Amino acid sequence: MKLLDKLRGRIILFLCLFGISPLVTASVITYTIISYEHTEHTKEELLEIENKLSRRLETLIYFKWNNTILYSKLPLIKDSADNKKRSALLKEVIKQYYSFSWLGLTDENGVIIASSNDEHIGVDAANSGWFKKGTLANPAYAEEPHISEFSDGVSVVSFSAPVFNSAKRFSGMLHAEVKTDVLVEDMKNIGIGKSGSVLLARGDGVVVADEKGAVAGFHTNVGNLNAFQKAKKGEKGIIREIDHNGIESFISYVPLKGLLTMPGFEWYLLATQSTKETHASSKRIAYVAIAVILIGIGGIGVGSYFIAGGITHPIEKIVGVVQGVAAGDFSKEVDVSAKGEIGMLVGSINQMIKAVKYRDAEVQTKARELTKLNEKLEMANIELRKTHAQLLRSGRLAAIGELSSKIAEDLNKPILNILYNTQLTIKQMNKISKLLPAGLENCQDYIRAIEASSLTCKIMAENLLRFSRYEKTIFIPVDIKEVIEESVGFISYRISHAKIKIVKELAPSFPKIEANPLQLVQAMINIMLNAVEAMGEEGALTIKGEADNRIARITICDTGIGIPEEDIERIFEPFFTTKDKEDDAGLGLGLTIAQSIIKEHNGMISVKSSSEGTIFIIELPVNPDRKVTG
Repeated sequence: MKLLDKLRGRIILFLCLFGISPLVTASVITYTIISYEHTEHTKEELLEIENKLSRRLETLIYFKWNNTILYSKLPLIKDSADNKKRSALLKEVIKQYYSFSWLGLTDENGVIIASSNDEHIGVDAANSGWFKKGTLANPAYAEEPHISEFSDGVSVVSFSAPVFNSAKRFSGMLHAEVKTDVLVEDMKNIGIGKSGSVLLARGDGVVVADEKGAVAGFHTNVGNLNAFQKAKKGEKGIIREIDHNGIESFISYVPLKGLLTMPGFEWYLLATQSTKETHASSKRIAYVAIAVILIGIGGIGVGSYFIAGGITHPIEKIVGVVQGVAAGDFSKEVDVSAKGEIGMLVGSINQMIKAVKYRDAEVQTKARELTKLNEKLEMANIELRKTHAQLLRSGRLAAIGELSSKIAEDLNKPILNILYNTQLTIKQMNKISKLLPAGLENCQDYIRAIEASSLTCKIMAENLLRFSRYEKTIFIPVDIKEVIEESVGFISYRISHAKIKIVKELAPSFPKIEANPLQLVQAMINIMLNAVEAMGEEGALTIKGEADNRIARITICDTGIGIPEEDIERIFEPFFTTKDKEDDAGLGLGLTIAQSIIKEHNGMISVKSSSEGTIFIIELPVNPDRKVTG
């Protein structure tokens, strides 16, 4: 019942989620789309306002700039000596074109000789910026918004055109001023929502006008805004950042270039609107969507409860029958008068019970047959192993094996004779060492060298004999610690003349293993000799031994030059060696014989090598019933 209650709860949860998910998804998608559309609409509106204003401003300023140049070339301006007539002309221009707030003409020294306001005649303007820069301009100089003494102390944009007489001689400067408020007339009262604004900034970032008209005082600076910096680079677009009032806003930006190519003029137009206002309508939609979702959850929850009850009741009966089938009772069938998918499920379960009953009997029969086949397969596998061993023995380099056997037998007797006599000589010389005349102190070292070489030849001959002959291995209980000690003692003669240190790290006790001790000693000697030859005259040979109730592990480490990576897979191949032929390279059978012996003991041998040395790891199966302590 608890499981069915959980199932009923899960069904209700699933139905709720299944019904609510599309509702939530649709609401989220709707909110995202509307929010995106509002944002894009705001961006488009800002860019559209900015484009219109920029074109209007560029056109107005261009005309004023161009008019100034045209006036400077009028005959009355450039050639007349009657300054009163010149002043009359300038006053008439002011009347005809209200956008000009002041016009004045200087002589070549910068003194105003004609003006739209007689009070300014005689004023020395030689040190003014517009006079100095205007004399260098061609054809005119435009000065950014500033406070002018000639235009009643208001913000103006001025244009200065040099005047040349008919003789093409500089005769003065025509200076025209336009009130900034007149130029930005189109910016006034532009509505960009409740929080939007339009800013006209100079090249130094100072705001000279906004949606209310010309700005007095020039206190606002937008030079640190990214939008302004992008506009200064000649870019045009819209970004999202904190505006000059510290409010997160969308800011569109555009440099007023176009027609404004006159020297000294650098304006940028920015339009802003806060992101909070942009997303306000989207939030209202989000609240409506949340309300719809909550109502939908309630309705779906009630419907899900009744639907889940109609599903779990038949399932309760189905579970009872299925549990009986799981216990091996195939006598019952599901008795539920349901329609639709549940009815189809009941029919399928009843058919399944009948099929399982039939299959159960069939499986029992097949299992008995499979057991018999498995026994036959095991017998065939044993025969296959025997055949494989025979094939390996028969195909093991038969011709080389036969020759190796003959050579080994022929060499073994003289080698043993040399070894026996050498060892006998060593014993005798030990007795008379004090009686040796001067100069013969090193004889014992020479004879021991002969002994070492003889032992090496003996091991090579035994390797050849083992490689060429197949002998049945006899296994007896063996103490692996004694095998290690005997192997170490056997190679001591090879390192007595070198600076090679032997380190033994053996466990205090080892379980006995079923093995052939002579073969294991031979395998370990072959590996240790290989390690000694790799180290040369100096190094450390470490033999570690450990065991548990399952595996005895012997690790042989050297500090030699290591084995090249490409040769590691080949080191166990017969007659393979990495030593130079000029050196005492041996026959290349030592590791082959060692691997063969380990495999015959159902063990494993592996190797790891680097430039710091080589590690051979031997793993042999353990007989846990015997344990030796020493």
